[in-house]
Amino acid sequence: MDVRTDLKEVLAGQGFDTSELADDTDLREDLDIDSTALVEIAMVIERRLSLTIDAGKFQAVKTFADMSQFVEGRSAVAGGSPAARRD
Repeated sequence: MDVRTDLKEVLAGQGFDTSELADDTDLREDLDIDSTALVEIAMVIERRLSLTIDAGKFQAVKTFADMSQFVEGRSAVAGGSPAARRD
């Protein structure tokens, strides 16, 4: 699974310009993603990647690299069982 590609597709699907997306892209400042949009993005990621994401913890992501690391960490937990991925 290529998490970064999946995340770029999720962001683009939510209407955000990902043409110049880099690791240091600030989600709030550069892409103008607010807390509500971040929750919606988390829900799309959950459906697309079959993960469970704690929206409160997901609010802490600041950059695209943070988002990628967060999701990669969720997908690597406990052998892939959805129940094992819960926070």
